[in-house]
Amino acid sequence: MSAEVPAKVHTAVRLMYIGFAVTALDVVLSLVALGRYTHDANLDKKIGDTTAQGTANQMAGAVTIGLIADLLGLACWAWLAVATRRGNGWTRIAGAVLLGIYSICTLIVVFGTKRDPGAVLTTLVVWALGVATVIPLFSQQAREFFYNWRQR
Repeated sequence: MSAEVPAKVHTAVRLMYIGFAVTALDVVLSLVALGRYTHDANLDKKIGDTTAQGTANQMAGAVTIGLIADLLGLACWAWLAVATRRGNGWTRIAGAVLLGIYSICTLIVVFGTKRDPGAVLTTLVVWALGVATVIPLFSQQAREFFYNWRQR
């Protein structure tokens, strides 16, 4: 096998870069949602509505968890894309582990924000890109590619 990157690995790397871009968009939308929830909590506090304030604070907390995951995700998308292109086989396991962690964060955002459409949509798109990225990394072409690079 040549040192050329096979199509499935190349597709995974492209999806990682797309994931980086969508995650950056998710960061922006999460910041907007966090500002809105914080503002709502402050208004509810002023009028003395503790139930609504608690709900707004819960939603702000869920978005904050998603925001932290997205910021870490930006670094991980770029890091994994470069490492995968260089033939590092550990990227398959790292990608699967990071997808598992992000799956938990996705559940927190989906159920903790009362299904806020902006935050939920972009979070689900990032998660779906993660799934679409990990699958080709475990293909036969990818295994041979990583094995050959390891033999060098």
